[in-house]
Formats: sequence, C-alpha cells, structure tokens
Amino acid sequence: MSERLIAADRATIAAAIRGTTFVTETADALVPHRLPEWTRAQAADPFVHRFADQSTGVFLDIETAADVVVLDVRIDRFLSHLHTPDDRRAIFATSIEGQEIDRAVLTDGTVTTHRPDGTLTSTGGGILRVRLRTGAASEGSRIRIWMPHAAAVELVGVAATAELRAAEPDGRTRWIHHGSSISHCFEADGPLGTWPTIASLGLGWDLTNLGFSGQAMLDPFVARTIRDLPADVITLKIGINIASADTMRERTFVPAVHGFLDTIRDGHPETPIVLISPIHSTLNEAHDAPRQAAAGALDLPLVRRLLERAVSGRADARLHYLDGRALLGPEDAERLHDGLHPDPQGYRLIGERFAAIARRAPWPGS
Repeated sequence: MSERLIAADRATIAAAIRGTTFVTETADALVPHRLPEWTRAQAADPFVHRFADQSTGVFLDIETAADVVVLDVRIDRFLSHLHTPDDRRAIFATSIEGQEIDRAVLTDGTVTTHRPDGTLTSTGGGILRVRLRTGAASEGSRIRIWMPHAAAVELVGVAATAELRAAEPDGRTRWIHHGSSISHCFEADGPLGTWPTIASLGLGWDLTNLGFSGQAMLDPFVARTIRDLPADVITLKIGINIASADTMRERTFVPAVHGFLDTIRDGHPETPIVLISPIHSTLNEAHDAPRQAAAGALDLPLVRRLLERAVSGRADARLHYLDGRALLGPEDAERLHDGLHPDPQGYRLIGERFAAIARRAPWPGS
C-alpha cells in the first residue's frame, strides 16, 4: 500500500527555505540561489553563478509530525573532465538538532561537464524523487532538510506523511560567510559536513554560506550583496583564489581589500567583521618559478601579511584578523588530499576549530 502524502503549497516551501534569501520562482519550481539575480550581469566569469547556484548550506526549516518527507527535484551536478559520473554526488539529508537522521544519494539527473577546451556539455535531466526519513517524534518536531552542497537544485514539489509548516525564525546569530572552494567544500562527505555548517551547528548560528569555488576574488557585487543582507557577524576568507590564479598584484590587492570592506561597512557600520587569511596550502605557500620575478606577485605568506596589515591599519574596533593557519596549519598537511583542498576530516577540523575560536573571541557582540 502506498504512503498517503500531503503536498506542501509553494508559499510554505518558499517560507521554509533557509541559507539563502534569493529564490527564483519558475513555472513549476522554486530555485534557491546564493547570489541575487542582478549580479549575473556583472560577473565576467560564468562559473561565478555556476557555483553560486549550488546549494551548499541551504535547507528547508520545517515543523512536522511526518515520519517521511518526499522531494520532487531537478538537480544539476557540475563535473570536470577528470571526474567520474559518481563524483560530487548530490546528497540530500534530514537532521534534528544538528544530528543527521537520513540521507539520499543521487548520481543521476543532469550532469554538466567542463571539457578541456572550456566548453560545457550536459547530459541527463528530468524530475527525481527523493525520499527521506525525518526522525520526527511528535507534532511540531523541527526538522531540517538539507539540499546537496555540490549540486544546483530546483524544488518542484515537497510532500510528507503529515502536514508541513515553515518553522518560525528563532533569533539565532545571523552569520554571513564568504570564501572560496575551501568554504564551498565540494569534498565534504555531505551537506552537514561542510566546515561552515559544522561551525554554525556547533555555535547555534544562522549561516548564509557565500563560499564559491574558485571565485573569492573581492568582486564588488559580492560586497554589495553582503552589505544588503542582515547579519550579526560577517567572516571573509580571502586570498587563496587570488594568489593561486595570479589575478592581482600587491598594488591592486590592497586597495581591493579596503574597497570590499568599505562597501560592506556601508550597510553594516557596527557589525563585527572577521578577515580570515588562507589556511596552509602545500601548493601555494610560495611562488611558482615563472611568477617569481613579477613585482608584487602574491604568495600566501605575503597575502597573510597584507591582510593583517589592512586590519591593523583601519580605525575599526569591530574588524578582526584571523590567521587561517589556526584553522588548518602545516601540521595538518595530511588532511589536504590534493595539497589544496581538505578531505572530509580536514573540513571537520576547520569547523570545530573555528567554533572554538568564535566562542572565545570578542565577536559577535564586540
């Protein structure tokens, strides 16, 4: 006998989406994004929104007595030509009070592959059904249904074995974090395994994760996005993409950092901001040979010095500097599976260490 499912209306689904405030409504779906639509016209690299459309940190916050929730979704997984179809799986999960109850792992749907010549090809598609146990114990149990951290998602429908209601906001500390692939966390073992999510669950903070793989480039439209979002604490993990892609020199990097901070301060004059330098990277601590002679070329030691100097040089008591090596240092190099990106245990270390630092630090509320 099939389960009797009660469909949630679109307004309920939209009200339950957390982890982003940017949701597009199409003819048959709700599509969460992590950057607003107007930023698309200002991004020179299409991969900015390719990764911003992926739903790391995004979840449905619901109250229900249902023991099963069913999602009808479209997904789009982005792979390089070096990946196999089983890489970067789309993992949906349910949790109660930060503890994962169930997960569903998808390797079908749309797969978009980045070819060596720079072209993109897409295969597959269609609407997929995801069935998740909730662990709900009683009417009004608060459940989180996590979207995959390594895929873009369109929510076509949500139904359950009991009525679903969007949970009311609970007044937690609102945390905006911006960073690179090391904040996007493709290599995490699931949506609850990214380091910002681990930290937010440990701290009880309400996270919006603006970590975009390869795209933490001090883009002005990202600063304006952060400026316009509500926040009680803001963290910016800057430097690794700029140094590794050689997109700036010291001459341009320093004023770009200050301009990024100035824009955010326009909307958050009193909000604590933490500027986080890169974690240890065995690939990027020093210049490669062709760049060695370039005046002002950035390596990670120089980036860290410049970021610390930028913070100390501003008359801003609510601006703080955190050396990223306190989160993952050279003694943790074995946790970098490719010399750059942490493995799942490395992300857990970063999340737990950040939470421990935040509990002792003068932010938020500094």
